[in-house]
Amino acid sequence: MTRIWHPIHKALAGVFVAALGAFSQSSISARPGTINYVEGHASIDSQPIDQGQIGHLNLDANQTIRTDQNSKAEILLTPGVFLRLGGDAELQMIAPSLTNTKIAILQGEALVDVAQLYKDNNLEVMNNGASTRILKKGIYSFNADPPQVSVYDGKAKIVDGDRHVDVKKGRQVTLTSGKLKAEKFDRKQHDDLYAWSNLRSRYAAEASYATARNIVVNDYAGWGYNAGWFWNPWYSSWAFLPGAGYFSGPFGWSFYSPAAVYYAPRYYIRPGYSYPVNRSIGRVPPGIHQIIRGPQSTPVRPAPSIQAPRPAPRVAVPRAPLMRSPGVRR
Repeated sequence: MTRIWHPIHKALAGVFVAALGAFSQSSISARPGTINYVEGHASIDSQPIDQGQIGHLNLDANQTIRTDQNSKAEILLTPGVFLRLGGDAELQMIAPSLTNTKIAILQGEALVDVAQLYKDNNLEVMNNGASTRILKKGIYSFNADPPQVSVYDGKAKIVDGDRHVDVKKGRQVTLTSGKLKAEKFDRKQHDDLYAWSNLRSRYAAEASYATARNIVVNDYAGWGYNAGWFWNPWYSSWAFLPGAGYFSGPFGWSFYSPAAVYYAPRYYIRPGYSYPVNRSIGRVPPGIHQIIRGPQSTPVRPAPSIQAPRPAPRVAVPRAPLMRSPGVRR
């Protein structure tokens, strides 16, 4: 018994320590223009993007990214803002600054998913000569042909020379000559890029939760972290972590700070009663791996060919869905 347990114990400890080392060395925040995911094929200034470059490749000022037909790409902007490019589309990075982020849609369709936006962030999207400034958390769709801006949720201001218009949730503007006019559109009609963005947002929430838990392991309560992008080697992706608390993004999937994960109440149980105290954190996002409970809990992948210890029995409790932002139709 002793001869078997010690090697297993040491192997699991090695995996655990290696994971912490990977996080401690890789938690340098990404900057606006980082390529976070590519489905299919994409290129920067006509140079194909290799899969090994994803997560470590940035769009510099005046560089363009182009996707092939039936391909898609996800690009990080300011912390909490994801830009997703549809197939056969082209986008140019004009200014990659944190306080002044400007991009231009040259071809195809792009969707901007804004989970968090600070007052010091100036986020603008150029389209057919018009500038759209994003003002609030929400979901924004941009088309180059015909040139159009649609606000599924949030608020934006469009300026084209001496013309300007405010665009709220459920309104869209066609960027042609004449007066800029915000008109209603059917927010229930979702195209392929919208559906893909919803799925990517769910993956982003999973990565956020897993990353927050690993920071808790390293730094206990997770204090001292500002909002930003943190590289998660298990997900091969940058994860967005709020500076404090937790909240639901515009697609409805939740994002967590390390402190929120550490101090989140789990379940309150007494004879005859069993229910989650905090409904938004009562259910772990799908995709999280085996969890070892305790104040320093973390998702751990067991080493190859090693049986991980079984977790202690848990009391059955009702499952509650993740928080979803009110007013977002799917």
